[in-house]
Amino acid sequence: MSAQANGHANKARRTPPQFVDIRIRRRENPDAPQRWEEFRIPYRPNLNIISCLMEIRKNPVTKDGTRTTPVVWEMNCLEQVCGICTMVINGRVRQSCSALTMLQIFQNALCFLHI
Repeated sequence: MSAQANGHANKARRTPPQFVDIRIRRRENPDAPQRWEEFRIPYRPNLNIISCLMEIRKNPVTKDGTRTTPVVWEMNCLEQVCGICTMVINGRVRQSCSALTMLQIFQNALCFLHI
């Protein structure tokens, strides 16, 4: 998955972005080839990765307008306790409930999520 604010990752940004682009590596089943899907989420303060996934699940339409299957992942406490929402974000193992999108944008141009 990738998160990119307004198409630019700028550490000097003073105004919040209007949206965050999320790229998710997906496949239909364990034997199917992997593919990337890109989604656009309206930005809000303290937006974390799991909130982005919830938005995508509510409306599973890619950035280019293609309807797709809802995103599926595991979650439980959403409070950094249980660890069930752990996934690879930008090549690092992170808990998606605590991974803020703006931090991911500023650390890397893209935030890649492997579900």
